[in-house]
Amino acid sequence: MELRSNTFVVGDSSKCVGCKTCEIACFKAHNKVTTVGNIKTPIISRIHIIKGKNFVVPVQCRHCEDAPCASVCPVNAIKNENSTIIINEEVCIGCKACAVACPFGAIEIGTKYKDGNLVMQNVQKEFTDNGLEQKKKDSCI
Repeated sequence: MELRSNTFVVGDSSKCVGCKTCEIACFKAHNKVTTVGNIKTPIISRIHIIKGKNFVVPVQCRHCEDAPCASVCPVNAIKNENSTIIINEEVCIGCKACAVACPFGAIEIGTKYKDGNLVMQNVQKEFTDNGLEQKKKDSCI
């Protein structure tokens, strides 16, 4: 199967039953695991199903050409590469400006894992005149 640029899942909310199987499939595809039941990391999908009283709808990144999330990122952690929005989690400082700017509500700041282990996020860093530095203990977020 050939991957095209700027692609995303389009769900038919009239047929969706909200089983969230697409969330598991998304996690599996993006994390290159062979069996979801044998992983150490919690399943954190790039697509989220929202269920209301009379509706079910998928929420996900739409890979905008002029992505507002990338425009507001103060440390350039979000880039548009080959019509795909890429978030560099190692650079992200957790300011949440991207989540506010996203017109689709597709960005959320969540728990970070590496090799199955919970890791400290860069929210403990701040952008200063000298670049990205460790926050001092008395700094506010």
